[in-house]
Amino acid sequence: SSDIRPFLDELQASGRRAIVVFIPEHGAAVRGDRRQIPGLREVPTYAITRVPVGVLLINANGDVTDVQQHVEAPTSYLAVAELLSRFVADNPFTRPDFHVSSYTQNLPQTDPVAQNEHTVMMQVRGHTMVRMPSGEWTSWEVPTRRASLD
Repeated sequence: SSDIRPFLDELQASGRRAIVVFIPEHGAAVRGDRRQIPGLREVPTYAITRVPVGVLLINANGDVTDVQQHVEAPTSYLAVAELLSRFVADNPFTRPDFHVSSYTQNLPQTDPVAQNEHTVMMQVRGHTMVRMPSGEWTSWEVPTRRASLD
């Protein structure tokens, strides 16, 4: 965040209106799980493929009480594309009554799917399924930590 802050401050100070989109490549640096060797991505588990995305409007008009909106629904790049499409269709920079929530309501929801060169993971009726490099599909349960009775 310290690397990007000077850029955002300069953009704000310029008075230009801009939309800045932050989409990390993967979440391996954010979180991991018990099936993944830290820093590696052989198995595309949700822990490393689920990443926070940010969209920042610079120098937009609007209600200062409505400047941040957190989307809780499971989404993907389709929701980001839809959000940007809404910004193009109804320019938030020209609306004196701009509210972030008017753009983020009812974004497309996407069930989790994660894939790399050899493996696919996806949710099917609430269960995680994985297609291994062999082509075989199997149920995938992340092991839970058991309490020790020492």
